[in-house]
Amino acid sequence: IDEFGAKLSPVDRWNGTPLDDAIRSGFGDVTEFLTTRGAVRGSAGVSRGGGAADPAADLCHAAATGDVQKLRELVKEDGLDVN
Repeated sequence: IDEFGAKLSPVDRWNGTPLDDAIRSGFGDVTEFLTTRGAVRGSAGVSRGGGAADPAADLCHAAATGDVQKLRELVKEDGLDVN
């Protein structure tokens, strides 16, 4: 990225960015790398990590991937309504 001057925050068809994907997938090192270089999140971003976010994206992703721990966290700690 640094060497070739690649864009840090291209937006995909779901309005997500590489930073959104890194946060959603739990890639802490990648998240830190992108954040320290000024990457921003898209409007479809997940609710953790700052920036624009749609908490429903977290909920849907956790359900789709079978991440029960994340589902519990979102409902209990973040107070999301599953309905």
